[in-house]
Amino acid sequence: MRGHSESLSRFTLTLTLPGGEGISPVTFHAHSRHIVRVLVTAGPTREFIDDVRFISSPSSGRMGYAVAQVFAAAGHTVELVAGPTNLQPPAGVTCTRVESAVEMHDAVMARLSAVDAVVMTAAVGRLSRFGAL
Repeated sequence: MRGHSESLSRFTLTLTLPGGEGISPVTFHAHSRHIVRVLVTAGPTREFIDDVRFISSPSSGRMGYAVAQVFAAAGHTVELVAGPTNLQPPAGVTCTRVESAVEMHDAVMARLSAVDAVVMTAAVGRLSRFGAL
């Protein structure tokens, strides 16, 4: 039998978007009383064609913000890298706003070595006026 210090705490993160759309559950394991550092990406990116037009997706970012909120509510340290949305970051979540796929990539890579887990929900664009990304 394991001692208390060796036991694992397991929680299941299950989200349902408004309108009844089910999302596959994500299971995450962490040592008991261990604060996990989580990086979450959310929202769309915008790839500008010229100074006024851009290609984007209709992503609202709600799934990523909900994931960040659940991890923060469970007491974990959360960094959110978010494309353009009208959403406010959940309480206790550090948010970095980005616009393009390159900015999203750079923000994620700059934080990657400081986190234990990454949840990528952003709808990142693959085209720019310079070609495929």
